[in-house]
Amino acid sequence: MDDTKKKYEEEAKKKDEVEKEFMISKKVADNSIVQKVELQLELEDLMGRLDFLRAGYDEEIRELESQIQNDTVILPDLSKRSLDLDDYIEDVKVQYANMAARAREETEQWHQRKIDIMVEKVERGEQDVRDTKREISDLMRQIQRLNGDLDALKRKEDALKKDIDNSRTNGEENMNKARRTSSSWRRP
Repeated sequence: MDDTKKKYEEEAKKKDEVEKEFMISKKVADNSIVQKVELQLELEDLMGRLDFLRAGYDEEIRELESQIQNDTVILPDLSKRSLDLDDYIEDVKVQYANMAARAREETEQWHQRKIDIMVEKVERGEQDVRDTKREISDLMRQIQRLNGDLDALKRKEDALKKDIDNSRTNGEENMNKARRTSSSWRRP
């Protein structure tokens, strides 16, 4: 019985140890899986960035090629069989420097034309504003003059109405006097 008890205790210890090792192994495996997923996500992110940068670089290359497609580089005849390429490299550098200077000059001229066009538009706009202000000022003076004329006509109308009222009143008074006088002549 003691042997069985010892065996049982040993088996229980082994079981506990195996379970501990299993848990440790499981944690290591879980960490490895998480790390693998993180690395895959990082790889996808880096691939996306690489594709984005590659597309940008390809676009820049196409743009540069379109700018230099009409330019030709002339290399001298390589009939001499020497391996001294310094002169050729220097010639190519000079030709590329000339092309770059020409492209820079054309770009500056293009920018200057755009600036000149914009300045011209602004000047035209300013002139239009000045003309509009002048027209507004003329119209304001004309309105003031017409308002003055209207006020003068109103005053004249009021004066004429007053004269008409006075004439009417005087006429009625004169008629009344004439009637009284005429009736006094009729009554003897």
